Amino acid sequence: MRHPNLVTSLLAVVALCIGSSTASAQTQLLELEQANGGVVVASFNQGDLAQSFQPTVDRCSGASALMSLGWGVGGALTIELWDALPNVAGANMLASGSSAASPGSWTDIFWGDVSVTAGATYYLVYSCTDLGMALAGDTNPYSGGQVYANSGFQSFPGYDYAFRTWYENTLDLTINGTCPGVMTITVSGATPSSTVALVYGNAGSFTLPADPCAGITVDMDFPNLAGVFTADANGDLILTPNIPSVACGFTVQAVDATLCAVSNAVIL
Repeated sequence: MRHPNLVTSLLAVVALCIGSSTASAQTQLLELEQANGGVVVASFNQGDLAQSFQPTVDRCSGASALMSLGWGVGGALTIELWDALPNVAGANMLASGSSAASPGSWTDIFWGDVSVTAGATYYLVYSCTDLGMALAGDTNPYSGGQVYANSGFQSFPGYDYAFRTWYENTLDLTINGTCPGVMTITVSGATPSSTVALVYGNAGSFTLPADPCAGITVDMDFPNLAGVFTADANGDLILTPNIPSVACGFTVQAVDATLCAVSNAVIL
């Protein structure tokens, strides 16, 4: 059931988004993406494979790599996050994870959120149990980093591996009180001082089809806009609306319009 008379739909809300971020709906948010993979940049039998990058947010929860088609048969890919190349004195491994990888496919690897410094240089270090597999990439499409390969992490500034980095979605919605009546709506974990939209609808699933927030999914059959608000400097928002009986039973979610992040769903 749609309610266009109450306000506009989420399709209007996402026009407020800053940039053109494509988000993974609830748990992980895409931070950086270098998706060009037309070149076989390095095979795992070369050893010491790494990609430098500069995060734009202050945390990292995972990374992805694109395997070259036609190289190897498949194996366990490991990605490590370092604050310097491993052969540099004082370098620290901040996180790591492993997952099955196949030629010609992206492999996503996640770990618990770790703190990083936005704008500083970090390194994704790759290894694989199938040394015949290779990392895809291109000739330097990403300006914030470069490829390293071969013993001693030799520098190849003219190339980038195809990679993605991720961070955890911390957007959380809680609603306390009895419907109908005055209820307390609390949003936490939003981008500080950002635009936050509250949307509602019957339980279901709806994926936004167009930019700037293409790909985000809300847990309702069609999202309607309850209101647009501004989070405080801590990324929090507290509202105490008087909810009418006609709204009881609807699913409610919050949308961080800066990151195109979606919160958990709560039923009124």
